[in-house]
Amino acid sequence: MTQQELYKILNQGENIRIEFKEAQGGVPDSFYDTVVSFLNREGGVILLGVVDNGTVLGLGEQNLMNLKQDIVTALNNPDVVNPPFPLAVNEVEHSNGKLLYIHVPTSSIVHKHGVVIYDRENDSDFRITDEARIAEMYARKRNVFTENQIFSHLKIEDLNTSLFDKVRSRLAFSNANHPWLEASNERILTHIARQPEGMRAYTRLSGFRSFCLCTTDFILVKGRCLMPRVSNNCFNFCSGREHFFTDISCSALL
Repeated sequence: MTQQELYKILNQGENIRIEFKEAQGGVPDSFYDTVVSFLNREGGVILLGVVDNGTVLGLGEQNLMNLKQDIVTALNNPDVVNPPFPLAVNEVEHSNGKLLYIHVPTSSIVHKHGVVIYDRENDSDFRITDEARIAEMYARKRNVFTENQIFSHLKIEDLNTSLFDKVRSRLAFSNANHPWLEASNERILTHIARQPEGMRAYTRLSGFRSFCLCTTDFILVKGRCLMPRVSNNCFNFCSGREHFFTDISCSALL
């Protein structure tokens, strides 16, 4: 973080993506509430050594070292942040002393502090217990992150079909009788989409065939191939990030 960026954040003050913590006596109790709320909402920056109104207190050397160690340890502890989400804890200089800052990205999954889900509204972290709001949060994650998006105009013709043969070759090494060795490309995709834990990626409720982006089983897009990776039963055909669609026309993603 540059000095210009630091002063810009301090001048903006606390908001939905900026939080200040005094942290004069160690990690504040509310720190992990904010980490989780940022992960669950839009991400943000946490500055340690700053009062809520933007007054910079700075951090003593011993306190600074203890804060770093405690935060890094806690972020890897599922009893604190669940699922764990390691983050870098960095120093930045101010005329009033050193500060710590933590950039928190938006996460693709819902996180908890302990057993409690937090969300961010304006400049505050809110405990979420209402089932409807929790369901809304999960739905928001599905809608925002590309691995769960469905592109109704993306067709099998947009895939690099030669990669299916590579998949079959890999499978043949481990199971010479695997049913996919003789199955058509379309049947392979349909079979994956029908797995009990699948996401209806290939056959939608409307009856029209479509594709979604995920990061499991297959990555089968022209210009990019990461061969079979079975971590759950969801059909995918790319790495879950749009920039891997190097050879697909933009119109196919509309």
